[in-house]
Amino acid sequence: MILAAIIAVVTFNVAYRACTVLGTVLLQTAPPRGLPGGKMEAFLRVMRELERHPQVLHLPAPHIWQLTPSTTTIDMGLCDDRNRDGSGGRKADPLIVTIELHVKPDLGDDDVLKLTRWTWERCMLALGGDVRRDEKGESAVGRGEGPEVTIGVVRG
Repeated sequence: MILAAIIAVVTFNVAYRACTVLGTVLLQTAPPRGLPGGKMEAFLRVMRELERHPQVLHLPAPHIWQLTPSTTTIDMGLCDDRNRDGSGGRKADPLIVTIELHVKPDLGDDDVLKLTRWTWERCMLALGGDVRRDEKGESAVGRGEGPEVTIGVVRG
């Protein structure tokens, strides 16, 4: 009985770190809490601003993730070095954010487009993304390694 308990403890200790790493990869890891530069706090301020917008009826919780695990795999040395910067540190993986806006059913298409563009710009700026203007003065997708923000609109 004692030998079985020792084997169980050893097996748990060996398997725990591997399970943690594989679990974070399978779950499309959430970004670490408190992103550098106060980005998450700025994003939360934008979400509160969106909730108070007169054209938004409901704003479900946004989905925020990154495609590679954050610190666990780096500590174990299981990640490749493709995201290393010149200083030897690891660059932050770009975030993927999905937001769903519930708007009034009678809201016009032009107003929906303006609200979507405004929301996208605010979220990109809060998360440190690159928002550029084209020759007409409209926002265009930046060509950086910033976040990917997707805005969905549901009427009603």
